[in-house]
Amino acid sequence: MRLTCPKCGAQYEVPDEVIPTEGRDVQCSACGTTWFHAHPDHPSVAQADAPAAEIAAAAEDTDDEPEADNDPLETPPRRELDPEVAEILRSEADRESRLRAAERDPTATAPALDQTPADDGATKPVVSAPTRDGGETTTTPHGEAPTTAEPSDASEKAPRKSGFLRGFSLIILLAMALVLIYSNAAEISAAMPALAPTLDSYVDLVNQGRVWLDATISPQSPQPAPTE
Repeated sequence: MRLTCPKCGAQYEVPDEVIPTEGRDVQCSACGTTWFHAHPDHPSVAQADAPAAEIAAAAEDTDDEPEADNDPLETPPRRELDPEVAEILRSEADRESRLRAAERDPTATAPALDQTPADDGATKPVVSAPTRDGGETTTTPHGEAPTTAEPSDASEKAPRKSGFLRGFSLIILLAMALVLIYSNAAEISAAMPALAPTLDSYVDLVNQGRVWLDATISPQSPQPAPTE
């Protein structure tokens, strides 16, 4: 439900259950004006009061000779506003005043970015001290641990070394498998006759290689010198 102050025009959003079915008096937290507001689902009370007010106003206008001795009309006592309703109206008024202030001066709430203090660590100079070899070493500001530069090729050598070891191990395993097949060719042929021709060819090839290697490594026998 929206309430609008008849004097200053301030608007407030309040729950429907705040206003009872018979209506109630509400007070503007901005200017302090109090007025009666009827429930939106039961406007009969407000409609019934309107003709009575119009009749009273017409009677006052048509009365040409009012009695001076008449007592002034007593002002009905003002109803006390519910604290919950007053708090809602006050919060809505504060929010609306902040919005209006922000619309008038949009830069008032902007943070001052240029007032951020500079980092003290960024202004500390870095001093280069000479070493015994004639070069220079870079020192860090006070309170910070020095960093050591590691060679960039260390990470590249590690994969190469691991790849070499992997390949070398694979060659060793393959050689051991070939030796086991050569030494156990007879047993394998008996267990799997279909592989016998292949194993025989493999054994013959290895034997030829052994003969060639033996002839190459063994020293040649010296030939006898010719006699005169």
